[in-house]
Amino acid sequence: MVKQGDELTAIIWEMALVHEGEGPKGHFPQYKGFELLLNFLLKTMRIHGGSKRTVLGPLKMSLSSDLKWEKKLLAEYKDGIFQFFLTGLITWIFAIFSSWILEIELGTWTSLAIFFAQVIGVIIFHYFIKYFENKYFLSLFQISQKLIRFDALLKTSLSIQEILEFSEINNLPSVTENVVLRPLILSLLQLVRKWKNFGVCIKSEVIEIRYDISFLFDENFRKFIDLVKFLKFLILCMFFLTPYFLSIGSLLSGFLIE
Repeated sequence: MVKQGDELTAIIWEMALVHEGEGPKGHFPQYKGFELLLNFLLKTMRIHGGSKRTVLGPLKMSLSSDLKWEKKLLAEYKDGIFQFFLTGLITWIFAIFSSWILEIELGTWTSLAIFFAQVIGVIIFHYFIKYFENKYFLSLFQISQKLIRFDALLKTSLSIQEILEFSEINNLPSVTENVVLRPLILSLLQLVRKWKNFGVCIKSEVIEIRYDISFLFDENFRKFIDLVKFLKFLILCMFFLTPYFLSIGSLLSGFLIE
């Protein structure tokens, strides 16, 4: 997925630097829905006009920030899988070598327990990362994308109703289900009402909210990376080191009995 994100970033940078033409056409690399947002912005510029640097700038910043943290998350994930594999390999090498030296067969149920514990540990690590990633970032990601749409449409001659409809800025995540994001959601809704009712320029407020989103995104990802590190340590202890000591105990008990 990171590879597609890098390819999409390169395309957006190329578009932002080219003053004439629409840039590359066709299907863009798929990355977390950013390609859909890019198509929306290109369609908006094609129909209503607009500067590429101005319209694509927020998308470029959002994608670059997301990719930066996604690469850090991928590094932690690969490191975790490597540690699990190495610990599991050491466990099995020790068990097989020790049983051969001591001439004691490792019990079938013990072998199955060690194997399934290691498999379950890897599965839990994978799916917990997906679960917490959605929990930490799904709502914030939705707000960010709708704000980028809204900001681009503000620069067109569309009516207020059309801008609200196409940007879906009023259809934000529920405040009650996103307590942490409550101040951000409420301030954005208040800003939209101010623009809708009085027609005032809200360019500086939109930029400020974009910075707030970027700050929250960075803070949440730092906490998320720390959580992944803790989860990696917890799974290593519970599902890999425990089976390692289980194999030692099983072999020693068999040796002492004999």
